Amino acid sequence: MNNLLKRIQRDRDEQLAHRKKDSQTLIQRNRNVLLDLIERHRMENKRTGEFLKFALGNRSKDPGRAVRASHNKSIDVQESNNSSLPHIKESPNKKISLTTAK
Repeated sequence: MNNLLKRIQRDRDEQLAHRKKDSQTLIQRNRNVLLDLIERHRMENKRTGEFLKFALGNRSKDPGRAVRASHNKSIDVQESNNSSLPHIKESPNKKISLTTAK
C-alpha cells in the first residue's frame, strides 16, 4: 500500500513539473508575440510618419496650388529589402498608392 501511495505522489509531481514547464513555454511565447507586435507597430508608425512628412512637406503656402499639384501626380512608396526607409517614386497618374515589398 505504501508503494502505491509513493507511485501516486511521484506521478502527481511529474504532472506538476510538466504543467509548470508548459506554462513557462506559453508565457515566453506570449512575450515574444507581444514584443513582435510592439516592434511592428513601432515600424508602421515610423513609416507612416516618414510618408506623411514627405507628402505634407510638398505643400505650398497657396492651398489651390498644392491641390492642383496633388491631382497631377501619383506617389508610389515601396520598401526595399536593403533599407528600412521607403523608396518614393512619382508618376503622372492621378491616384496615390502605397505599396511595400514582402
